[in-house]
Amino acid sequence: MIKENIIGIDIGGTKISYGLLKLDGNLIDTITLPALADKPKEIFINQLITGINNLLTNNNIDINIIKGIGICCPGPINPITGDIINPPNLPMLWNTNLIQLIKRYYKVPIKVENDANAAALAEILIGAAKNLNNILYVTVSTGIGTGIIIDRKIYHGKNGLAGEGGHISINYHDKIKCNCNAPGCIESIASGTGIASKAKELIITNQVQNSLLKSFSDNPDQISAKQIAEFAKQNDSLSIALIEESAFNIGAWLGGMINLLDPDMIVIGGGVSFTGELFFNKVRATALKFTYNIFASETPIMPAKLKTNAGIYGAASLFLNDIN
Repeated sequence: MIKENIIGIDIGGTKISYGLLKLDGNLIDTITLPALADKPKEIFINQLITGINNLLTNNNIDINIIKGIGICCPGPINPITGDIINPPNLPMLWNTNLIQLIKRYYKVPIKVENDANAAALAEILIGAAKNLNNILYVTVSTGIGTGIIIDRKIYHGKNGLAGEGGHISINYHDKIKCNCNAPGCIESIASGTGIASKAKELIITNQVQNSLLKSFSDNPDQISAKQIAEFAKQNDSLSIALIEESAFNIGAWLGGMINLLDPDMIVIGGGVSFTGELFFNKVRATALKFTYNIFASETPIMPAKLKTNAGIYGAASLFLNDIN
């Protein structure tokens, strides 16, 4: 029987997104279910299986024509073994082998990957970096994740844990610590969470008198990077400054990444990157100032092409890579 389809699954802290794709990467159908991440493991797995069954039923597809099921989720995980180690937002899956669990229900190949690694692979197969060989992928959203592609393959490292570039410190004296315990890691400083945290501090200390941020004076905990980006688009100077500060720090960090990797391209996705040229212009200019690579100006820093359903494409790419 010809294997005509791939299922890609993106597991997040609040939702699970499922996609059915053709072998050429064409997305046929998607569904989304709540993740139930606060429930016991058995309930979560039942929800995961329910989504797969619904996707198959909705499209009148038999599991036997599925080439494989690709799953991506936050790290750290070991994609080589399928072990989910200790992702902060998925505590019910800690020390769980997801491949073995899913194979109890479906006798098809299963692959599991860190979500940033999977997105990186998708961008080099069908996205912004198509036909290139070596890229660094960065997602800037709630956190900052990275994926490293070398010779069109994900670089995993010895234990499958390589690519956690978001937890590289760029300011050891910073008071902010994230779950990685490194003070001043780029995620804590420049992610959407970091941007919102700085805005909240400005609101609480009453430094937003001439800013649209003042509208959150009564509920500073509700401010988000998405809202700050919207204010920036309305030419709010303080919101623009917060986005540019994040972009500056990311640019400085990427200058070091260029020194380390000398990639063909750097691709940036995630919600913060959706602020467009305000963000990218600052990142590009700053990266050039913080690298000694004389060819750095020839390294494009580009927005991700696969924005909507990026996680689904990433998960499916674990099998698309077998075809390309």
